[in-house]
Amino acid sequence: MNKLLALIFLVLTSTELFAQDNIYVCKCNSYETIRISDSNDITFSDDYQRVTIGGSHVYTCSEIDSITFTPPVFAKFLGADISMYPRYQSFGTVYHDVDGNTVNMLDYFGEMSMNAMRVRLFVDPTKDNDKETIQDLDYVMSLARTIIDSGFGFVLDFHYSDTWADPTNQKRPSSWNDVADYGDKLYEYTKDVLRQFVKAGLTPMFIQTGNEISYGLDYSGSSNIMVNYSNIDNSKWSTFCLYLSKASKACREVCPNSKIILHIERTGQPSQAQKFYTFMKDNNVDYDIIGLSYYPHWHGTLTTLGNTLTTLEKSFPEKPIMIMEYGYCYNWWPSNATYSASFIGYECSLDGQQKFTSALMSLLNSHSNVKGFFWWQAEENECPYTGILNNWSNYSLFNNATGNAVPAIKELKSFVE
Repeated sequence: MNKLLALIFLVLTSTELFAQDNIYVCKCNSYETIRISDSNDITFSDDYQRVTIGGSHVYTCSEIDSITFTPPVFAKFLGADISMYPRYQSFGTVYHDVDGNTVNMLDYFGEMSMNAMRVRLFVDPTKDNDKETIQDLDYVMSLARTIIDSGFGFVLDFHYSDTWADPTNQKRPSSWNDVADYGDKLYEYTKDVLRQFVKAGLTPMFIQTGNEISYGLDYSGSSNIMVNYSNIDNSKWSTFCLYLSKASKACREVCPNSKIILHIERTGQPSQAQKFYTFMKDNNVDYDIIGLSYYPHWHGTLTTLGNTLTTLEKSFPEKPIMIMEYGYCYNWWPSNATYSASFIGYECSLDGQQKFTSALMSLLNSHSNVKGFFWWQAEENECPYTGILNNWSNYSLFNNATGNAVPAIKELKSFVE
């Protein structure tokens, strides 16, 4: 009991020092996330054998191993990118569970054992005409508050652009066109944004310094600024690493307890994924987590994914791995797909999506370094039709034809339980 009292005293006296939004109550190989504000309401009962935190979190004192400010090393994170969720809410979209019962989407995701949500951030999306690039700072801060207040960890995904940042497009924001030093601007912008999140009590649990950045930062299309995997020792790689180091520096200065993710999409090319993170290591780029996108129609079979995970685990055993984006189509296989559904080995259907996801969870659980999994655009729900998307992905966690959660959602719990 004295040990527990000391831990709680540390939490109470260190809140302001750490500028942290959550605490983590650890027991055996599991943990629970509690809002830091709840730590001011702690009561003991049963002759100090039980403790209640925040009125609803009740523990037997002997079962608690520790209370920490950062996620425990054994923690696994399950969640989704829900960047369009407020837009769907503005249209009055109604979400249902797999049986057709009306649910609050975030509450339902919590029941499905999800514990973190991801949101993308653009510099000035008003410069873009895309209906889905609407996530400016005010928008993201509002959604982050909803996420954190709902008990989830918040994942901030920096798109250092006014529009989509992806393998073929990392276009400089229009307001940065006359900037003399892109790296310094990247540092200043990252630091300013994070300061605003921290001041608002919305410290991210995880920070992506760029989105799908395997070809670098600050380029567009086939620009020669892009790094070259056949000539990895060129100056462009060094400049790229300098940019990332400046972004990381801003993260460490403002959010020292947040974890930095370097996110690429080379999941279908194990050797190139290895080259990317090797160059990060050789250039002393500061980061915590390897982040990957995995879409079977672009990145290949589970066997290929497994080979990539094994390669990265052997080459960088100290780095956790997270799948930051995943989607499997239940309808209308993409016309720009690299691989067919028959090649992948599963049908393009709700049943095929569920079976593939089940097999994927088994594969991820067989790799000890894999600590996170996030479903891309999980909130997509076009029943009834809203017209807020350019194109339906048809690999969300809700069926566009019915508004019901897809059966695949039932497979996700196995990742964290």
